[in-house]
Amino acid sequence: MRFYRATLVSGALAASLANFLLAMGAFNAWTLAVFGPDPAPLWAQWSGAFVLGFGLAWTTIEIGAFSLKIGVAAIALVETAGLSWLLAWQGIAWPPFATLAAGVFATLFGLFYSGTIAGRRSRLIEAILGHTVSPATLDRVLESELPFPFQGEERHASAVVCRWFNRRDLAETLPAADFVELSNTFSATVSAAFKEAGGVVTEADGEHVHAVFGALAGSPDHAARACRALLGLTPQIDTFRHAAKVRWGVDPDVRAAAETGTLIAGVFGVPGAGGFGAVGEPVEAARRLAQANLFYGTRLLLGQRTYIEARGAVEARPADLVWVHNLREEIYEPLGMKGELSPEALERRDAYWIGLIHARSGRWAEAVRLLEPLRLDAKGAEDPLVRATLDLASTLK
Repeated sequence: MRFYRATLVSGALAASLANFLLAMGAFNAWTLAVFGPDPAPLWAQWSGAFVLGFGLAWTTIEIGAFSLKIGVAAIALVETAGLSWLLAWQGIAWPPFATLAAGVFATLFGLFYSGTIAGRRSRLIEAILGHTVSPATLDRVLESELPFPFQGEERHASAVVCRWFNRRDLAETLPAADFVELSNTFSATVSAAFKEAGGVVTEADGEHVHAVFGALAGSPDHAARACRALLGLTPQIDTFRHAAKVRWGVDPDVRAAAETGTLIAGVFGVPGAGGFGAVGEPVEAARRLAQANLFYGTRLLLGQRTYIEARGAVEARPADLVWVHNLREEIYEPLGMKGELSPEALERRDAYWIGLIHARSGRWAEAVRLLEPLRLDAKGAEDPLVRATLDLASTLK
């Protein structure tokens, strides 16, 4: 529950203060005048104070609009008075004065908290993040000890980019309404997958969907979360592609990648038209890797830093050594999370890895001997990375 600490404190203070006044006899005169000398026992009045106190503390803090806060509180107080009248009509003398006092105190405490820096911060974060995160992620951000980067801060995080590559070609073949619907379905499908995995969606324009992991809540396993998001995206994309083939006879070419590093996280844009975003090398590297999938024939790729930080949680295989800022870095194809691959799949991965090492060392005959049986994957389709290595071996051996 969001703001549970403030709710507990406000509700406890409101109920305790009302029950203290009840115990000190503050409501005795009213009780005697309205209900006579034999009202309900004190425990029944205390219980009502705690129920309404905590209830109005929660609603007043949770609800955003001031007018709605007041409206809910007024309705609750009127209903409490009405309940007391109905009980009296049935012969049960239940004085509502302590309960009403607890409700008033809880509303005042909730309004006070909403006006504090902590209360405004929570509302502002909710407005900024909007529909870019899941409810669970929003709760983690609100409860996180890491300050929200309103003005912009450097954060160590993982960026994930998913791109639809033949979108412009399909725009020339599909009717406008169908193309817009297909584009929106792509954005909604990928965004939902990234949010479900715990990411913050920073861009979704119908052709690209960007998300970051670890930039707000500061989770140390953000690289593993990014890998899980990529792997979890694959069946969602398969469903999206199948639906597009059935309905429109087209096959969207969708690929994705992730990279980890230091990026700038902050609120970008003009007031009223901005939102949370992330800029930096991890984002650009993930975009380049998503494009590189076309060259390697893969659907998913990981940058070297993502693999290094997540290798305890993900199974992957090397795809190539590439130049990044005058340095050679390995890029990887994720295959599954730890414990998800079958023994046969792990054996294929290991054989491919050894074969690639032989190929890079110039031992072409040994590389071919190990890689040739792996040319077709478990589904009978040609393995693009194995094919590329074998083609190179046949040229140079």
